[in-house]
Amino acid sequence: MAAIPKRLMLILAIAAGICVGLSAPLMAQSKEEGIKLLNEAMALKEKARANEDVKKAVEKYEQALRIFEKVKFDQGIGWVANNLGIVYSDWGQYARAVEYYEKSLAIARKVTDPKAEANALNNLGNVYYDWSQYAKAVDFYEKSLAIGRDLGDLKGEGQTLNNLGNVYKDWGQYDKAVDYFEKSLAIKRKLGDLKGEGVSLNNLGNVYSDWGQYDKAVDYYEKSLAIARKLTDPKAEANALNNLGNVYYDWGQYAKAVEFYEKSLAIGRELGDLKGEGASLNNLGLVYKDWGQYDKAVECYEKDLAICRKLGDLKGEGETLNNLGIVFADWGQYDKAVDYYEKSLAIKTELKDRKGEGTTLNNLV
Repeated sequence: MAAIPKRLMLILAIAAGICVGLSAPLMAQSKEEGIKLLNEAMALKEKARANEDVKKAVEKYEQALRIFEKVKFDQGIGWVANNLGIVYSDWGQYARAVEYYEKSLAIARKVTDPKAEANALNNLGNVYYDWSQYAKAVDFYEKSLAIGRDLGDLKGEGQTLNNLGNVYKDWGQYDKAVDYFEKSLAIKRKLGDLKGEGVSLNNLGNVYSDWGQYDKAVDYYEKSLAIARKLTDPKAEANALNNLGNVYYDWGQYAKAVEFYEKSLAIGRELGDLKGEGASLNNLGLVYKDWGQYDKAVECYEKDLAICRKLGDLKGEGETLNNLGIVFADWGQYDKAVDYYEKSLAIKTELKDRKGEGTTLNNLV
């Protein structure tokens, strides 16, 4: 079962700008106006509650990109390309994300900006990780890691080590994953980064959970939960609670799993964190399905599906449709199951998600 967050994304920070009107002709616009548009787009994306907000941010990114290209402001082009890559990655449109990250990488190398180069390489690793192309992900992460070490950027090094740990975890190479997460944890502690320490502890819990060492997983998750509460970080608290639910689900202790998922769900709703809310609903659906409570499973998955559609999360929508298909198949309602599988397959085909296509096709057989 997937745990959130699965990875850390490095995002270039731009100084805050003041809003400007968009009515002036493009020819009269300046580099400074492009930067202000970029800042507006970043603010919209950060506060987005629905897919329409993200689409508005994309419009502003594209306006800024046109200005930067017109005035030949390479650094600005790199900034926008990086942020557009993040949007398309979040949308599950990995081929588009790769295009923008490669553009950002080319600019970073052109202007000899090693920190931006490491950032672009890291984000390319993120895309290929999400795309389940683990060998490519490792290649990009290792290149990013080498630059971070050359620069003496301990924070960046710790984040990239964390990302490598995630890849090896999902690749089933648990000993390597533990090694990378422990190195990341050591750096976070050296920097006095308590929040980062909580993330690394959480990820070590993920490895031991996948490895079937549930007692160790619980220990790491409880340490991560304690840090989240110490920092009054409700999002991290919800994540740790969700992951404790994952462990108890894998352990076959469904009542405990539901208890932790419900606590995580309550925090997500209180925060207005739709993505976190959807993840908890998805996990509750999985528990209720395996518990044979199919009506409750369908209810949870349908709520998750509505959130995926509201967020424009095509990948999540495809996965949830597939999960609904599984529930109806287990429930003996095969016509409904086939309908959901076919809808899921169409989305996975559109996203060129070959692994996902294979899973759904197998369910259809």
